[in-house]
Amino acid sequence: MENPLYAQLAIKSIKKSKGIALSVSDDEIFKAMEVLAKMEGIFAEPSAASTIACAKKLVDEGSN
Repeated sequence: MENPLYAQLAIKSIKKSKGIALSVSDDEIFKAMEVLAKMEGIFAEPSAASTIACAKKLVDEGSN
């Protein structure tokens, strides 16, 4: 999405919380959806599974 509706609010919140923002591919999200379904019996929609994809990316990169 080129111009997300709440982009400025999100950026402000990330900076205020000293957080981070990540980007994950559709493929990473679909893989996370599959893992959630197989391992936990949770059938998440893509935006919910994106948090799992991001967590996996952080772990794979060795982030804290």
